[in-house]
Amino acid sequence: MEQVLSICNNDPELNNLLKDHPLLIKSLESIYSLSSEHIFSILTAVENEAYMLTKEIQQIKDTPDSKSFTDSMALEIEELKSMLVREQEYNESLNSQIFKLSENLNELTKIIQGKSQTKTSQLMNFAVLERENKDLKDQVLTLTEQLEFLTTELKSKSDAHINNFGSLEEKIHQIKAERTSERKKSDASKNSKKRDKLRSHKKIAITTLTLIFNAHQHNMVHSMFNMWKFWIYKKGKLQEELEAKIQQSFTHRTESMNELKTSSKKYFSQLLSAISSVNYQKPIEIELSSCEMSKEWLDLLLQTLESNSSVTELNLGSNSLSDECGILIASWLKQDNYLKCLILRNNDFNDMVTSSIIEAVCSQNQISMLDISENIVSVESINYLIQNSSAISDLVIENCGLSGEDIKKVLNVAKNSPISGLFVSYNPIVKPHLKGILEMFTQTQLKNIGLSGLPFDDVDVKEICILINRKPYLEILHLAHVEISEQGMSRVLDSLCKHEDLKEIDLTGTSLHIPHVCVVIETCTSLKTIVLREIVVSQRDYSFLAETIKKSPQLEVCLLDN
Repeated sequence: MEQVLSICNNDPELNNLLKDHPLLIKSLESIYSLSSEHIFSILTAVENEAYMLTKEIQQIKDTPDSKSFTDSMALEIEELKSMLVREQEYNESLNSQIFKLSENLNELTKIIQGKSQTKTSQLMNFAVLERENKDLKDQVLTLTEQLEFLTTELKSKSDAHINNFGSLEEKIHQIKAERTSERKKSDASKNSKKRDKLRSHKKIAITTLTLIFNAHQHNMVHSMFNMWKFWIYKKGKLQEELEAKIQQSFTHRTESMNELKTSSKKYFSQLLSAISSVNYQKPIEIELSSCEMSKEWLDLLLQTLESNSSVTELNLGSNSLSDECGILIASWLKQDNYLKCLILRNNDFNDMVTSSIIEAVCSQNQISMLDISENIVSVESINYLIQNSSAISDLVIENCGLSGEDIKKVLNVAKNSPISGLFVSYNPIVKPHLKGILEMFTQTQLKNIGLSGLPFDDVDVKEICILINRKPYLEILHLAHVEISEQGMSRVLDSLCKHEDLKEIDLTGTSLHIPHVCVVIETCTSLKTIVLREIVVSQRDYSFLAETIKKSPQLEVCLLDN
């Protein structure tokens, strides 16, 4: 502006023209090298333009549509103002978004900086750990060299000792082998002599003498039986002492043992005389299994039992009795009123004979335990027995050729009966039926259960444990010869530990963890019998088991292969 004022001061005429146009003076200030001629030319152009605009405005005013044009121009101006307002609002929103994005960017920058610092510290720590690891490797290498040196030195000394005592060890092994061979030969000769002396009639002789001297011998036999459960320690010695005491108890008889063993017929006559003549104060158990009993002997025995009220248990198993003998037994049962337990397993009776025997048992209605295993028996006969005998409590039908469907039919009837024991071991049940059978066992009130020899494996362990846990009153469980692993059997044993009423368990031929077995013996205070045959036991577990048995006075029988 100073440039324009200086020119105007020098030219009074120009000063008069510009004094009323301050805006023009401000516009001229932006032009470089300005002169009075330039200003006059600009003023002339401005005046010409102003004249033209004035003329056009006058023309617009003179036209009839000028008002409408003015209104339209006003509307357009209003629209432009509204557009400007909207644009301004839009710009404000954009500014707010930009502000938020800048804040987020600052936060991300801080996070990245923090992570970079953490990464840097981790790298530093890694470098430190790598140095320490290298130091440790050097130390390990040094110790390894020292250990190799010591090992070499020790080996040289050991080789020297071996050379010194090698011959002595060979002599010791040779002596041990000779003594072992001599002991085996001696045991074989003793067993051979015993087998020659005691044949199938030995049970008849011993049973006869037991009956005759029942009262005299009861206390001594009971004490010897308590000693017998520790046979796993001193089997040979205890057996000799037992035989000596039995022989001494019979010395007051006029007939010697040698005289009694002169003939099987004489033994049987002695047995019948003892049954018919002696007045017994307690129930008698007659054990005549595997005695090669003929029809004649059986007929005499049954005639003798007709007049005796003391015999409550009769075992005639494994005698290969004929079907005719089975009919004789059925006829005798219908007249008997005292027998409580009858064992007829492994006699190969057909289904007609077993049906007759079962019908007689229902008629007699005193037998609480019937074992007809390893005979042919129909499902209909079994169900008839369960439904019509109010006395039967334990039924043993092992290895009778019954299928899974047959067993399910029997269990379906057993659900609604008071029977308490059912043993279905070793029947040809296929794998798909096992789960259903276990579920049906769970639904019954059975407390004595036999499941040995069925195709169980680890998949069935869960169902077996469910069955055991849902029967807190379980007393007898037979689970021998099953293909369950040691881990699976440990789970089964853990379930059994909760049963205070458990009295008998058979785990023959299974994979067992002996410490778990010992826990069962210790926690099941009612356990009287445990069968552990055909299992592999280490010397350490053997000793552990023996100590547990010593501390368990309730245990009466523990059968374990040496």
